[in-house]
Amino acid sequence: MHGNLLAEALLDIATYYLGGLSIGLASPKVRVWEPAVAAVISVFLVMSVGMWLPMRYLSFNLVKALITSVVAFGLAWTGAVHGEKLTRQL
Repeated sequence: MHGNLLAEALLDIATYYLGGLSIGLASPKVRVWEPAVAAVISVFLVMSVGMWLPMRYLSFNLVKALITSVVAFGLAWTGAVHGEKLTRQL
């Protein structure tokens, strides 16, 4: 059970980095902030579902959402910067 949750968490974390990297590689112009802002919006959208869940562990918590947003923002921004550096646009 715990192995599945760990694998899911690692895939979620990798998704933000790889999403930023793919946008950095594919965009013809410099795009660094767009994937990072989109990551924050997606975190808040996904975590807002917790407002309607009866379970306390999965309920919406602003501190948890902010911490997750900072991590997602950093990973997506870093991926976009690496993608831009690989295409020599940055």
